[in-house]
Amino acid sequence: MYSAWLALEAKMGTQSPGLDLTAVLETLGQNVFHPPSVKGWDGGQTWLNGQTLLFRQNLALDMARRPAGYGQPATAFVLAEAHGKKSNEELADFFLKLFLQGDVPEETRKKIFDYAASSRKQKLPSYWTKQEVAEHRVISLCHLVMTLPEYQID
Repeated sequence: MYSAWLALEAKMGTQSPGLDLTAVLETLGQNVFHPPSVKGWDGGQTWLNGQTLLFRQNLALDMARRPAGYGQPATAFVLAEAHGKKSNEELADFFLKLFLQGDVPEETRKKIFDYAASSRKQKLPSYWTKQEVAEHRVISLCHLVMTLPEYQID
């Protein structure tokens, strides 16, 4: 998950509401600077259980919607905007390349693109501003990609 934090180009420290990555990684069973052996932590499905999977999915959502700084929009939105990604296809492709280097089965890719296309048609609260609606769309797509099985296991 630390790599997701870096991929989102998130700022750590005083500019952004705190996220104690050390505590987060510890909850996931990865004590920083204390690996179980000299080879590090086992990958793949060894860490996977109901609790860690749910925690990772919630963490992914938190990272995507965390403000990029005081009074700024969500991190995922700021990143997509900085890279000039606005259309459904651009956003879907951007997050798939960012987190999975585009390496997903065609069926998964189609589902992500279908979701991106349908996200503009979702009914959202009428009191949301245009900015909140735009951010929600990007956050949801970013979160969806970070919760794919391909992302969780690789």
